[in-house]
Order: sequence, then structure tokens, then C-alpha cells
Amino acid sequence: MKTIIILILILSKTLLAAAAIYTLHDLSKHSTQNDCWILIQDKIYDISAYISKHPAPKPILLKYCGKNADHGWLTKDIGKAHSPMALRILKTFEIGTIK
Repeated sequence: MKTIIILILILSKTLLAAAAIYTLHDLSKHSTQNDCWILIQDKIYDISAYISKHPAPKPILLKYCGKNADHGWLTKDIGKAHSPMALRILKTFEIGTIK
């Protein structure tokens, strides 16, 4: 029963994220460590809760808060792509798409 409830919560969050549409102006309002949204490949992610858990130093993520983070995502700023595990983690923070 517990597994079913968790699955329903995950699916609900995914459906809500898919339905939310934001503008670049909306994104720009979330540009601090405690309120950090990023844009990656036309999807918006609220990574505020993840910043302290990310293996890289905080400034690497913070410079993308409220902005397009495609470059950082695709290259880690060192020419190396993120792993499939990182993609799975990122997807849990998806809150919508860009208009």
C-alpha cells in the first residue's frame, strides 16, 4: 500500500510539472540559493533543495539560478556531460516547461 501511495505521488508531481508553463521572466525571479530555478532543454527545474547535496561547489550551480543552464548541464563547464544518474535526479525537480 505504501508503495502505491508513493507511486501515485510521483505520478501526480510529474503530471503537474508537465502542465505548468513558465516564461523567462518567471524563471528570472528565482535566482537565489534558497529559491533556485534553472532552465535545461526547455524544462524548468526547482533545484533549491538540491544545491547543498550537489557534489560540485555551490557557486557552480548558483551562477545558473534564474537562468538557462543548458551549457552547465551539457558540459559541467569542463566539457563533460552529466551521467544518466544525474538525469534521473534532475527529473525529480522538474516543475514545468518554458513558454
